[in-house]
Amino acid sequence: MNGRSHEINTDFCNPDLFTEEVFDVKCSNRAIEFKSQGFPSPNHTMMTGITATNQQIPQIHNYQFHITRTPKITKIKEVPDSGAIGVAVNGIPLFDPATQGPVNLSTGKRPNSYKQGELDHCGGHAGRGDDYHYHIAPVCLIEDLGLQNIDVLKKPIGFSMDGFPILALGWFDQSNNVENDLDECRGMTDSKGQYFYNVKTTSDYDILSCFHAQPQKFAKDSY
Repeated sequence: MNGRSHEINTDFCNPDLFTEEVFDVKCSNRAIEFKSQGFPSPNHTMMTGITATNQQIPQIHNYQFHITRTPKITKIKEVPDSGAIGVAVNGIPLFDPATQGPVNLSTGKRPNSYKQGELDHCGGHAGRGDDYHYHIAPVCLIEDLGLQNIDVLKKPIGFSMDGFPILALGWFDQSNNVENDLDECRGMTDSKGQYFYNVKTTSDYDILSCFHAQPQKFAKDSY
């Protein structure tokens, strides 16, 4: 199947798009707003499976998210460094895979948190601010959302800080695999011209490689 024949679900203002961990969902022509405490579903065992050193303990936060609905597409695509790149539909921040370690002079990149064994079974860990966040595709969240939401209804699993949705097409159904249709940012447009990113469904489970539009300030934390 040609990936561009897909038509993704764009009912971004429907509260049912989000999990029970998200609340106060509000929507306008300009933005989608919602809140969370930064904890996943209770059945997602945090911090289990980490093989590197991590002495942080996830704490409840008070997030307010603001996702623009008017992305400003740029000619020069910004490549993220270590730090936030968006938010999942369960209200947990999404980060670039890079750690805050030093840049490797030969590759020009920081260490990859997944390859360094710093992530739990769900693809996340607690950072220096005791904030739980994902550095790769949120594996446990995607598994919970299941085939119907991911590959049939084609709902987003999150939003980038530039305003575009993030999907996981092909996670359960290989006939939806769009890997060969993605651009340099891991994005593409659907049959109606809606741009979206698609996470890598195999190791290293990358979320996005660059921003198709201008990244916006999208989160506040009163922790």
